[in-house]
Amino acid sequence: MEDAELKQVMKNTLGNTKGNHGRGTFQQEEQSIDDILVADDKETLKMAILMALNDMEHEYETAYIKAALIRSHHLDPHVSFSLFIRAICTFSGREYKHDAAQRVDTVIYHDEKKFMTSKNSKWQRGRRTVSYLVEIFDAIQ
Repeated sequence: MEDAELKQVMKNTLGNTKGNHGRGTFQQEEQSIDDILVADDKETLKMAILMALNDMEHEYETAYIKAALIRSHHLDPHVSFSLFIRAICTFSGREYKHDAAQRVDTVIYHDEKKFMTSKNSKWQRGRRTVSYLVEIFDAIQ
């Protein structure tokens, strides 16, 4: 093929391709809860996670569970929140909304000073919840 002919074929192919209105496409990574947890006794840890999920009052508290798992060294800190929440949803058989929880996760890890020092009752409760869950998760090997 010549350059002009190749350019025309590419132009026609791109012109006939259905777009996605400027949004990039990406393959969402799926992993099971067993794949992302770090523990010798994963069954006990999963039971503790289920207990924490059942005790939640708000869906954004999944971010507190993630923070507690990271602080107790049962979850790699580089696991994205979206990967974590998909694994939690699959594991628990429930659908958790991730928008509010992801905002809380962002505050915990990117505005840590606000999370650790705020007098706001939401963040105070969050600190207590994370501390409580860290104690539970730390007891599991």
